[in-house]
Amino acid sequence: MNFNRLLFAGLMFVYACTPRNATVVQSDPAPARIQEQSPLRSLSGIAWKVQTGGGIRGNALVSGPRVYFGSADGVLYAVEKKDGTVAWTFKTRGAISSTPALAGGDVFVTSRDQHLYAVDASTGKEKWKLKMGALLPHLWGWEYFQSSPVIENQILYVGGGDGVLYAVKTSDGSVVWNFKTKGRIRATPVIHGEEIFINSFDGIFYVLEKATGKLKWTYETEGAHLKSEDFGWDRNALDATPAVEGNRVVFGSRDGNVYCLDLATKTLAWKFTYGPTWSISSPLVHNGKVFVGWSDNKLFSALDLETDKEHWKYETGDYVYSSPILAGHQVIVGGGDSKLYAFDETTGDVAWTFKTQSSVYASPVLDSMRIFVGSDDGALYALQGSSHAPVKYVAVYANAGDHPYLQGDPKITTTLQAAHVVSVDSVALKEFMKARMQDKVPSVVVFNHNSIPTNLLLPDARTGLFRNYIESGGTVLWTSFAPNLVSFDAKGNYLGENPAIANALLDMDFDLTHDGGEYSCTATAAGKRVGLPDFFIGSFSVKADAVDEVLALNEYGRAACWVRKLGAGRFIQWRTWSHEPEVTDLNVITNAVQFTR
Repeated sequence: MNFNRLLFAGLMFVYACTPRNATVVQSDPAPARIQEQSPLRSLSGIAWKVQTGGGIRGNALVSGPRVYFGSADGVLYAVEKKDGTVAWTFKTRGAISSTPALAGGDVFVTSRDQHLYAVDASTGKEKWKLKMGALLPHLWGWEYFQSSPVIENQILYVGGGDGVLYAVKTSDGSVVWNFKTKGRIRATPVIHGEEIFINSFDGIFYVLEKATGKLKWTYETEGAHLKSEDFGWDRNALDATPAVEGNRVVFGSRDGNVYCLDLATKTLAWKFTYGPTWSISSPLVHNGKVFVGWSDNKLFSALDLETDKEHWKYETGDYVYSSPILAGHQVIVGGGDSKLYAFDETTGDVAWTFKTQSSVYASPVLDSMRIFVGSDDGALYALQGSSHAPVKYVAVYANAGDHPYLQGDPKITTTLQAAHVVSVDSVALKEFMKARMQDKVPSVVVFNHNSIPTNLLLPDARTGLFRNYIESGGTVLWTSFAPNLVSFDAKGNYLGENPAIANALLDMDFDLTHDGGEYSCTATAAGKRVGLPDFFIGSFSVKADAVDEVLALNEYGRAACWVRKLGAGRFIQWRTWSHEPEVTDLNVITNAVQFTR
């Protein structure tokens, strides 16, 4: 099974790549959306995460040693980039679903309380705030994002729910000029030379003179002339921040189209649609392709910048409202199905995914080898990137025909199958392992079963195919107690426990006298990196000094989750399911498949 279908410069260049809810500042630029030379190819784990009291839909801003981000709990957070320690918080009176900007030692952010705030970046103390006008009517919902500030030469540009684009001085918040549209502004302004581009919920793309706010020209989309009442859903609004490449500007609309305008002629170059589905995701333009997400059809696709030809598309599990970034040859974007996806930019194959506990409508931010992304689960994740090739092949073994006591939890298998992991029987598993030993491509076998098939243990546990697969570089993710510990006869009669096979297979001495009952287990730092919760209830355990890496310890200081290295590969004793796994547990095991290198 190909894992590709699994779970997954200058200042003006940065301006041209600004996403809907990202921030560009001249004095302290945020990371660009495009990092062509990035060595990131996969993930090696969770560096840290910060839990807030609300969903996170704005981007993080990484600047110096800190990361700044807002949450629906109304709080602006400043945390240390190295470990996620909270440096300070600033409370507003509304949810924050915009991205902060930083300039001159101050952080600027908008809130749903209709204010723009300037906050001291060192202390978290308010410097000033600007009250915007009353919200314009909007009857159709799905207003997930706010306009984010962009700053150039001490002038900040930001849109408001009152339909106004503001140009204000960063020093004191005084308004230099403002421009009124007929709809809420939730897109982020784009600075393009001496002009400002902005989209509005009135369905119109505006080009303004940067110095004065004077209107230069507009483009009215199809949505600007539609009556949403005739459809029962919004066909007007422009949420997406425009992307600029050369003399082309591209943006999506709730009228179902992605538009490409020619800036020289001020006319439509092309438009592309899949029918009546929104395009809220702010597009990314790179190497002649437009990468963009969609709504009801759940697609993420690559279009040709010159011709609007579709290069590839991928159907995710839910809406794609996140805006993509590029790292090396991978396009990374979040989905409403709780996943962060990395696509091969040329083929659209899925290189890897990371699953959170809720929708990922925020856009990822790449800083060096770390990806920072928020989720509706209220956490900001710092994901550690790796230059290793991503795991390409994954199989799950779960023989439902065996004795019920030997079978794993069916929810695990169902979850992995939903992520396009192939299920194999004993014959197919043997062929899978032999193929991976030959091609040396990174692979994982998830055992949702308590027993290794006999054909993998011949002539014996130490020299059989199972161990040879691991020693040649394969990974086994084991979700039960010791391999082949219990046995039954053909009639289903219990024959007892015998650790001999497990001992020989893993070069260990399993001590079974301490494993009765269920105990509270605490994840180690290594366990947290691969996604284990801080604590859980587990059962089977071994002596901590008998393994190569401990992922979780129980109340007696014994290893409940651990890693045993054999040759070039690893046997990972994952969580023992004492009770029915919850959604969070299933997400953990989905991610763990990728954190095995």
